[in-house]
Amino acid sequence: MCTHSPAIDPLDIFRVLSERARALHRSAKYPVLPGQGALAVDPSDLSGQWLGDHYRLLRPLGQRVTLYQACDASLGDPRMVRVVLGLDAAADRDGFLRRVRAAAQLHHGNIARITDVGLGTLTDGAVAGFVGMEPLRGENLTGTLIKHGPLPWTRVLAIGRDVCRALIAAHDRGVV
Repeated sequence: MCTHSPAIDPLDIFRVLSERARALHRSAKYPVLPGQGALAVDPSDLSGQWLGDHYRLLRPLGQRVTLYQACDASLGDPRMVRVVLGLDAAADRDGFLRRVRAAAQLHHGNIARITDVGLGTLTDGAVAGFVGMEPLRGENLTGTLIKHGPLPWTRVLAIGRDVCRALIAAHDRGVV
């Protein structure tokens, strides 16, 4: 339960998640989240490109192409890498690095662990910010919804509870 936000009723969270699940199942499209685009993200697929000489971007994860399955060239380990373009100004780069370093301090079972952050040059010469993360196991929520359709309310409630726990951990560290 979201104890840090007394104005939010857990049943409202359940209703919103259920409505979103039904809408996703009907449209079979990945959601575009509010506030997305605070940093410009190039919608083109970067699969096959190198990010510096550190990460080889293998394939997008999901239908949004800002998160990639990648290979850490120095260690040979699989990683998830979020690529952020549009960091042309020094203030944008500094802000990006500051936010990600704050998020890297989060250690919680419902939050992907950040293993690396920095700036790199793509094969085409564009400068990009990147966030390296340990790969997650399992299927993403969109894939689950497309495969199984609307989920039982108990499963939706469990997902909502996990999201709330992650948000509480982030809030407690001053990240959100």
